[in-house]
Amino acid sequence: MRLWEKAPLYMESTNPTFAPPSKALLAIACVALTVAARGQTSGSGLGTYSYVASGRSFLLLGSEDTRLGLELGTTRVYRERWFRWLGRYAYAVENFDLLGSVGQDGRYDPAATIAVGAMYGFRFISPSGWFLEGSEGLQLQNRESHDLASWLNSTPTATFGKYIDADKSRYLGLRIMHISNAGTKHHNRGQNYFMLTYGIRF
Repeated sequence: MRLWEKAPLYMESTNPTFAPPSKALLAIACVALTVAARGQTSGSGLGTYSYVASGRSFLLLGSEDTRLGLELGTTRVYRERWFRWLGRYAYAVENFDLLGSVGQDGRYDPAATIAVGAMYGFRFISPSGWFLEGSEGLQLQNRESHDLASWLNSTPTATFGKYIDADKSRYLGLRIMHISNAGTKHHNRGQNYFMLTYGIRF
């Protein structure tokens, strides 16, 4: 038997080629949430927020597997001198999240996938409370799926929303997240999530 027949680059079976221990994923999630629980509160939208996002992936950019997703995480928004060129209302963001997904239509492996990730980017906040956020990060998942042939993926994300309180302690938004291995492994179909998100400062 040839070497590549013993260790295929991609599998669509229910037996993934990689499965990090669940305890390790939980440990990473706990550390991420602990690190994120810091930052100042301010009426300008600064501080640390807990958020929840829910939605589904769509068949875009080569994706073939639609999945339902639920994301829980924290976001720290703070002033960062590297973003001064974007204007006085641009702030840095650090996101730490836990994303779970499950197959929706049954065409491919419907088993649940759990991933933890971290992202860094910027959030532009207008005086009226509207904001636009862009970030990039990495995500570690516990198993491979039809569209995600790697356990480590990149997560470019954009969020558009609005603070719904005068002191900017809560917000609603639309979150768009692309997940893929950036071409580092074959069968890089990727997933494209559209989610509604709600955040509250703590």
